[in-house]
Amino acid sequence: MRYRVTFFAGFAIGFVLGTRAGRERYEQMERAARSVAGNPAVRQAAGSVIAGITRLVTMGKEKAASTMPGIAETARHKAGGRFDRIPGLRGGGATSGGHDGPPGQRFAPSPGSTHGSPDGT
Repeated sequence: MRYRVTFFAGFAIGFVLGTRAGRERYEQMERAARSVAGNPAVRQAAGSVIAGITRLVTMGKEKAASTMPGIAETARHKAGGRFDRIPGLRGGGATSGGHDGPPGQRFAPSPGSTHGSPDGT
């Protein structure tokens, strides 16, 4: 029992001292970060970086928007009539909801089955 009390007392003292030292170090790092962030040169550089990134993103969006129709047309051309063999694209393409059944029915019933009939049998 004596060893447990000694261990927990040492743990508590170490915890308190470590917390104080950790807090002081944290506050020191926080002060340094605030002084760097407040520096006008750093603010100007950050503004330039953000403006450059914004410009690149805008250019990328424009390039993608102008390129996508051509990519889709090339894919259709290369696929030829193969789209007819894709079950989800029969009878209306991608707007058919990915299945051939009526709206709201996820799977088409197998031939001869009574599941999925409107009367619930």
